[in-house]
Amino acid sequence: NIRPPPSSTPVPYKRLFRAVSNSSGRLLATWLGEDGDLLFRRYSTSGLSFDASPRTAVNTVGDPLVLPSSFVFPSSGKNAAIAEDGSFVVQWGEPDVNGDIHLNFQQFSAGGTPVGSQSSIASTLDGTISQPAFPPEVLSSVLQSEDLVPYDLVADRDGNISLAWQRSATWILNDSTADTYIWKETRLFLRRYDVVTGWGETVEV
Repeated sequence: NIRPPPSSTPVPYKRLFRAVSNSSGRLLATWLGEDGDLLFRRYSTSGLSFDASPRTAVNTVGDPLVLPSSFVFPSSGKNAAIAEDGSFVVQWGEPDVNGDIHLNFQQFSAGGTPVGSQSSIASTLDGTISQPAFPPEVLSSVLQSEDLVPYDLVADRDGNISLAWQRSATWILNDSTADTYIWKETRLFLRRYDVVTGWGETVEV
């Protein structure tokens, strides 16, 4: 068989493609478009599209071709959740001009329109991870860096949302033998949104 030559027209690629579904038969696909926007499109499990074309969930900031120049995506690979009624939420991490990372989220109605504005529920500005008890031979320690990475999110049948994220901190240690080495601590945090009472307190898991 002779294969046809490749098309000269570039095929739009979909980076970081993810799909989530609910038990009502709705599927939500999200991906990062060529221009750096976080896009979505909704389907039925039979393949029917509820959107005529991809729609923008979040506009990126910075150079979209270098990741994560703007978006910081969940280590679980999951950046969206859909409730039983078709409403959904997306989450992402985004650094500000000072390099501090903020965990942001945006809710959408079942029709795909934003509900309220984008909000930040956690950031690396929310206090430093408490310093662990280093071995007794450690003479000095210096906090080198802190990080925040979205971890996971789920939505229940009533639209209540649970978001989880990882915070990490890295220290440079010097011990009694004049050796220098790195110590890294990682913690997992959870926060729940109730459609009636709003956001609850942040809990370390």
